[in-house]
Amino acid sequence: LFVAVTILKRQKNQQKNVRTKRIKNGNQFTYQTLRMEIKSLTNQLITFENNEYVINMGAIKQGKPTIKLLIEDSDIEHLGATSSCQCTEPEVKKVDKGLEMSVSYNARRKTNFTQTATERINKNGKEIIVIFKLKGTVI
Repeated sequence: LFVAVTILKRQKNQQKNVRTKRIKNGNQFTYQTLRMEIKSLTNQLITFENNEYVINMGAIKQGKPTIKLLIEDSDIEHLGATSSCQCTEPEVKKVDKGLEMSVSYNARRKTNFTQTATERINKNGKEIIVIFKLKGTVI
């Protein structure tokens, strides 16, 4: 499944987009468009680059900071969340407006970091993969 997204509007802490799914049927492709909104509930700036939502956590102290995201769409269902390593822990729960995703990062060492959390959702019987890239510096 290949997913491409075009941004319609960008405000601080929010991405609004049109999600286009490219589905291969034999030698042909069909496209389906869905509207979805991603919001930061913990005031991080979210940008969209290379088919990933990039969340800039900035300079953080050592510990285990958590960001919270809202994937707004009442017709979606959580299928699973994974991370790029054990230091990044995604958790997802269903809320009235869609899905609330909390992602914790174990920041034990002073370093720059880039980690990925992936959420699989079901919308109208179709699986959609949403990728979140966390970036920052542990000070």
